[in-house]
Amino acid sequence: MIAKNKADIENITPEFLSMIKLPDERCKALNYLLVIPQMAIDDNAQYYFSVDFATISAALKASGRNVYTLNLNYKKEPLDILKQCVLSNGIDVVVTGWNFRFSFRYQPIQIILDTVREVKPKIITVVGGIMITADPEAAMEILQNADYGIIGEGEITINALAYAIESSTVSSDIGGIVSRYWINKTWSAVSDLNILPFPDYEGFEYSEMLKKSGKWGGAVNVTTRSERIAYVSISRSCINNCTFCSKTYGNTSFRQMSIDNIFRLIDWILRQYPVDVIWLFGELSFSETSFALEFCRRIKPYQLQWKAEIRADLVTNECLLAMKESGCIRVFLGIESADNNVLNSMQKNITVEQVDKTLNYAENIGLCIEGHLIIGDIEEDLRSFFRTIDWWQNHQALSTTIFLRMIRLFPGSELYSYACRSGKIADRVQYIKDGCPYINLSKIPDDDYYTLPALMRTFQRSDKLNNAIVQSQNDYSVSITGQCPHCDEVIALNNCASFIRTKPKACPACGNLISANAIEYCNALEMSRNAEVLLKGSCTAVWAITPNNFYWLQKIIPLLTSDDVVIINKSDIIVSNHTIKTLGGKAIFTPDIISKNSIDTIIVPNSREVFNSITEQCRNEFQNVKRIVHITELLKYSQNEVNK
Repeated sequence: MIAKNKADIENITPEFLSMIKLPDERCKALNYLLVIPQMAIDDNAQYYFSVDFATISAALKASGRNVYTLNLNYKKEPLDILKQCVLSNGIDVVVTGWNFRFSFRYQPIQIILDTVREVKPKIITVVGGIMITADPEAAMEILQNADYGIIGEGEITINALAYAIESSTVSSDIGGIVSRYWINKTWSAVSDLNILPFPDYEGFEYSEMLKKSGKWGGAVNVTTRSERIAYVSISRSCINNCTFCSKTYGNTSFRQMSIDNIFRLIDWILRQYPVDVIWLFGELSFSETSFALEFCRRIKPYQLQWKAEIRADLVTNECLLAMKESGCIRVFLGIESADNNVLNSMQKNITVEQVDKTLNYAENIGLCIEGHLIIGDIEEDLRSFFRTIDWWQNHQALSTTIFLRMIRLFPGSELYSYACRSGKIADRVQYIKDGCPYINLSKIPDDDYYTLPALMRTFQRSDKLNNAIVQSQNDYSVSITGQCPHCDEVIALNNCASFIRTKPKACPACGNLISANAIEYCNALEMSRNAEVLLKGSCTAVWAITPNNFYWLQKIIPLLTSDDVVIINKSDIIVSNHTIKTLGGKAIFTPDIISKNSIDTIIVPNSREVFNSITEQCRNEFQNVKRIVHITELLKYSQNEVNK
């Protein structure tokens, strides 16, 4: 727990002081405690430090009020420390919150509120951050022990609320406040970011996080030489209004610090902390190429690594090269989809072609790109999904830094508002309490939609062999021979028991992971021709269907998922508590359909153990079945096999 006064805050400007409510003779002297929730996964992990919350702390301290700060991360008994802090310092008002735009974890905030209310029932509690800004009424209903919520940017509002509490004049006239009884959504954004005090990093023991290992959720941050990262906010909001995005600062316009003030801030941070990496953390780092080029020119002599968040339509090759040469190690790029119709629906105002141009040049100069492909927009259908997955799989060099995700309807986004208006979200409070579960707004049938999260997890980030040849074996396994893309050795992946396999294998020469999914290497045209020969004059079913093998059949042998072919599974397919009755719009039948429809040919796209089990069942129960074909046999099927 740290107490700081006004003198400890940097960049307190007269312009800022003129905008906030300062305490006067009518005000009671109160003690404030600002608390950062416990967000690190363990005591050796970093977390996304809330620069915005640290700026709120600086803004409150700049007013001259008595402010204590507490970071619950890395504490052995955090709640005991919180209780002791409240009691020993006579705390009157507790302020907490979190402002990461894709996180609606309310439980850590709720724990703080419940704890301080338990130890001091009449304490005043205030919450800010994305959860309040996005849906104030629902958030306050969830956070039962919150007295007030701050909507939008809080530097001005927190001081206005503090003054009202101190002078016993709290009312609905205070803009940007929600209470248990009223709400005032009118608040003013700070138009000039240069006038704000610098964030109160050390008030929340930022130096402690710099000592940690640099892991988030168990994944090591491998893009930096060290994990000593300074989170630096140089802008607010975005120039765009994407439908899926929950705006951190509400519906405000894009604003940026001046280049001189940015480097005053960076110089100040470097005097305090031994950081090696500057992360320009926010919705968008630069809105103009000229500004980005000037930043590159100014940052280069520092010999620091840095990261930024950009848009494909706002950077040129010249800009990307300047970023690389000035120390930029990673660029976060809004990609979202490989389908222009979906991008247009998302209101991204970019095209796949622009993204490709940016990615290709970044790859050529060795600049790492990170981004996401998100599935489930209103205009998404199975064709656009396949197109996006194909694009991702064709960009093998980027597959480890471009991640596949489903769209979540985060409060504050246009998609969330649409779902509420249309009744897809009937209970906003319960929806947030449930963790914002997936809801289908797309054109993808519900059954297919709910298989996609699990299906996408099977898409391993592993490279494919070059010039690969797939050969089937007598035991229905396959061998895959080809040239490793990493070491150029010609290798053989032998005894692959599954023709459709999601788990990669290690190259025996260099150890790098290689795709062992045999169906990916097959000639789709040849496989389709062989399937056509098999299906001619027969009544066919594919038995032992799963969402995974159905996806690959659709992609490589679409004839086997056509209307003329029945799909069968012995038991219900259950995914995320949803019972899947159809795939690709096709009904999934139980085996008794074989007798009803006089099916005479069965294709099994599964392991040899499943194949043997189905063969035995057909012998005993379905004498009308004349042929049972394992999927690997389609590698060499011909008219001779049909005549047999």
